[in-house]
Amino acid sequence: MKTKQLRFPGYYLMIGLLAVGMIMTTACASKPTTTQTTEAVISLAISPVSPANLKLGFTQNFHATALYASGATEDVTSQVTWTSSDNTVADFTQLSGGLLTGMAAGTVTVSAQYKGLSSNSVSITVTGLGI
Repeated sequence: MKTKQLRFPGYYLMIGLLAVGMIMTTACASKPTTTQTTEAVISLAISPVSPANLKLGFTQNFHATALYASGATEDVTSQVTWTSSDNTVADFTQLSGGLLTGMAAGTVTVSAQYKGLSSNSVSITVTGLGI
């Protein structure tokens, strides 16, 4: 009876490790990377800073941009807390980011807060019914 000679067991271990390494590389390469910054946010700005009057029942998109100490900027529109000085005149839809809706005629001041910082304030006037 013939016996088969076993190869060096380390050979099989090495092949297994290479296969696992290739699987891990493929899995990691297919996932998008997210960079979490620990830098300090030094300012927060919202735009537009001079929007046209908002007609009753219409909406205006606002955007928020964070400025970091390194000079890098990031769109944080969906991460800020939006505020209106009078929610009965114009109010933000928090789930949609910076979407402001005109609710009644009048003037409001809008702003945003992010990581303890407040943005610039923007004044917007809600006028009569839109066409």
